[in-house]
Amino acid sequence: MKPIDNNVKVKYIKLGGQSAFRDKCFSQNYMQLGFNEITHTACLAENWKETVRKEYEIIGKIDHRVVSRYISEIEAFYNEPETTLWITFEKHQLWWCSAVKKFWTDEKNNKFRKVNGKWSNTDILGKVLSTNKLRGDLLKTQAYRGTICKVQKSDYVIRKINGIESEIEIRLSQLNEKLIEGLKEIIKSLTPQDFEIFIELLFTRSGWQRIGVLGKTEKDIDMALLMPLTNERAAVQVKSNTDFKEYLDYKGKIGEMSEFNKFFFAFHSTKNDNNSDIKKFDVEVKQLESQSRNYILGNTEQANRAIQCGLIQWLIEKAD
Repeated sequence: MKPIDNNVKVKYIKLGGQSAFRDKCFSQNYMQLGFNEITHTACLAENWKETVRKEYEIIGKIDHRVVSRYISEIEAFYNEPETTLWITFEKHQLWWCSAVKKFWTDEKNNKFRKVNGKWSNTDILGKVLSTNKLRGDLLKTQAYRGTICKVQKSDYVIRKINGIESEIEIRLSQLNEKLIEGLKEIIKSLTPQDFEIFIELLFTRSGWQRIGVLGKTEKDIDMALLMPLTNERAAVQVKSNTDFKEYLDYKGKIGEMSEFNKFFFAFHSTKNDNNSDIKKFDVEVKQLESQSRNYILGNTEQANRAIQCGLIQWLIEKAD
């Protein structure tokens, strides 16, 4: 997919009140405009602005400011060039498209404009454009009470769709990578006792409560955990140093433990840094992504979670 030109105009369009037009617009790839009191023919007339204004006068719309806004929005729908980038916010995501100048109407005077290609909710690299990862000043556009408006942060929108990070994002990402690598080294140096404490802290700071110390009597489980909000129970096996065979043994036994909803296998390194085992664990992690019962917490995942759970200082203090 080609990058969006930095100089294109960006417009926001609301796909109906309470997203009434959304599903068909996305599935059939068009934009829809209501304004059902105005005919499609009037919008295509040579002196269309005067024609539309007269139609509003006939039906009793005498607030000239409101009528002027309606006319401005109709003009954008019909006259914006095919290069204009259109965006909307639906399903907690930013959606975008461009539109060709192909228009039609229906018996209810809804107006339609064909999308060039299809609506997209990802950047050009394929990453979903979730609203929880977008700036608040852009998201304020959703509160616009009309139908179509200019987007003020057009350069930001284009950069996000093009999948381009800002300079500060790049610098922070590089620093974060260095931090993760440093934390991984510290985690590997933890004693078995400290490593178990660290894993417990990861869980308790994520909302889990430890309800049992089973490792002393149940060799296959080191922690029994409870998530109070959902009443889910989890079993955790902690191995500071392990191999893939040991993991498979654990995996084979947990099928008989019906009292638990989730199972976690946590380790920070493989015996003798076995590259073959490391690759097997990587493959297993990817295979487990499609389910929500069994999880592997390796060294990298632990370092990331340590940052999210505020355990950086705790780890630093445990460093050699």
